[in-house]
Amino acid sequence: MKITNLKVTKRGEALALAGTIVVTTTGYGNKQMLDFNKLFNVVVEHNNGYVSIVAISNYSDYTGDQVQFVTADGLKVLTGTDQTQLIKTDDANATYNYALMLAGNDEDKVIDYNAMQDISIDVSSNSWNKDILDLNYTYNKAIILSDGTATIVELNTWKDYEEDDKIQLKFKDETCLLTNMENVKLVNDDNAKENSLHNYAISLVGNEENIIYYDNSLSKVR
Repeated sequence: MKITNLKVTKRGEALALAGTIVVTTTGYGNKQMLDFNKLFNVVVEHNNGYVSIVAISNYSDYTGDQVQFVTADGLKVLTGTDQTQLIKTDDANATYNYALMLAGNDEDKVIDYNAMQDISIDVSSNSWNKDILDLNYTYNKAIILSDGTATIVELNTWKDYEEDDKIQLKFKDETCLLTNMENVKLVNDDNAKENSLHNYAISLVGNEENIIYYDNSLSKVR
């Protein structure tokens, strides 16, 4: 894999690859002092050895180490940056090779959400896709990650905490859960394509057998 004219930046654990205009100033080496990139078109997420590739249409920053992205087929996701890398790429093959490297060169561990949903990474746009004035705090479901499984729950309310990465969830059946953000994806599938939530969960844990649908106080595999 050969990637040229790319910049690597880091926010928390978030990684961004972006073509840039380089301004050289004596004494700063190759550190770019001004960051003009606000365009990311793909997300790479890692969980329990699996690495997923997801095309996105826009993104926004939240408090702490959180980022929201919207998939190319309309699924809205709030996640921690310790699991999620935002990438700007003009080569889908390069992105796959990068994901493969993160998966230890194990092709069975790389899950392409885009193929499941029949969408593709948009490499043609050069306009910013950062939502500067994002006021959305509405998520109707949560994916809870634990021991290689993804449990999907109907969400009533949620609350995060500025001082750390804890998050509190209240399910539709009034069950209340306090956990770390690294264990949770908040999602809104109101405007998403059919099967987007189910297939996104699969992309995180590798196969359908590891998906659990929570029903009241019981859990079941659909």
